[in-house]
Amino acid sequence: MPTFSPVNRTLLIKPIEEKVSELIPEALRIRPPFTVCDVLGFSSDCDKILSTANKIVVRTEGIEEVKYDNLVYHIIPENFVVGKLLA
Repeated sequence: MPTFSPVNRTLLIKPIEEKVSELIPEALRIRPPFTVCDVLGFSSDCDKILSTANKIVVRTEGIEEVKYDNLVYHIIPENFVVGKLLA
């Protein structure tokens, strides 16, 4: 199985899905402007996110999917991160 290693100030993330009513058709659902994510990995040149223990808030529009070998990776540039959630 391939491993994805982010480079160039990019984060590998796992978006935390919000529960959405099944009554609303997919085409009519409005994407929220921000998404909470778990950090799975980050490039060595990131200077704001230095741990995978963080939950972060990102601008939803910046999340991109990379599909390879039946796997889906979610990535986002570091400059789309708007904050960290501290426990």
